[in-house]
Amino acid sequence: VAGRVVAAPRVEVLLMIRRAEAFLARGATTSALETAIAAAAEADRQELPGLYDRAALVQARALVRQGRQAEAMALFDAIIARELPPEAEEPMSQGLAFLAVGEAHLFEGRYEGAYEPLEQAVGRLPSDPAVDRLRYDALVGLGMLDHRLADFEAAALRYAAAAALAERHRSDPERVESLLLEGCLLRGLGRSEEARNRIERAVRISERAQPPERHLEFPTERLRNLVGISDL
Repeated sequence: VAGRVVAAPRVEVLLMIRRAEAFLARGATTSALETAIAAAAEADRQELPGLYDRAALVQARALVRQGRQAEAMALFDAIIARELPPEAEEPMSQGLAFLAVGEAHLFEGRYEGAYEPLEQAVGRLPSDPAVDRLRYDALVGLGMLDHRLADFEAAALRYAAAAALAERHRSDPERVESLLLEGCLLRGLGRSEEARNRIERAVRISERAQPPERHLEFPTERLRNLVGISDL
């Protein structure tokens, strides 16, 4: 019983963080931000510094998507300045921090600064199905950067890896997004039949989904422009 009592606060905070991450994955940035703030407050109250940092990083990612870069960077700086004992660190926090920094550069159009943090995120995130959504985001960002640099072979590998994660979890929004990205890449390579196949699959998946799962758009206009999409 004592073990369950001790574990309960941590489980509660983890559930709040995962809820915030789910909101973020669906583009509900306000709900993600509010939930992450509440998770951070609860982690602080329960003296769980590792989870506090993880919740703060979700806050930062939500702020980036809202265009509130100064607030996001202030959170990054505060997290970096904190010194935690190794036993208090969350296994995914380092990878998540690199992902958040890479996304901040990406969404601001500072593409050269995005590549290395996203590469670090892929390498540092633990091999855990619970972290696949974060790895998916990093792979998609890297694929878009490779696509922009005309390194189509590298982009294809990134998109394929992201698509495999989406298929593993049967997550329709991510399946649609990765198929659209692959379709755009194949179209640019002149492989129109394969491109059409990917896009038609994306349409079929989206048509089967019910709102709010229906998803036939890219995260932001900036990211559409990054891969040169003008007619999807």
